[in-house]
Amino acid sequence: MVKKMDYSESSVFSCLLRLSAEALYAALLEFLAFDLWLLEEFPLPMHGLGPARS
Repeated sequence: MVKKMDYSESSVFSCLLRLSAEALYAALLEFLAFDLWLLEEFPLPMHGLGPARS
C-alpha cells in the first residue's frame, strides 16, 4: 500500500520545474510592469532610439 503512495522522482521533478517556471514567469511580468511604471514616472533619455525630445 505504501508503494502506491510513492511519487516517482520524475513526476516530482517535473512538478517542481513547472512551479518554478510559473513563479519565474510571474516575477518577470511583475518586473516588466514595474519597469514600465518607472519609465512613465521617470523618463530616461534614449540615446539614438526614437525621436529626440526638445
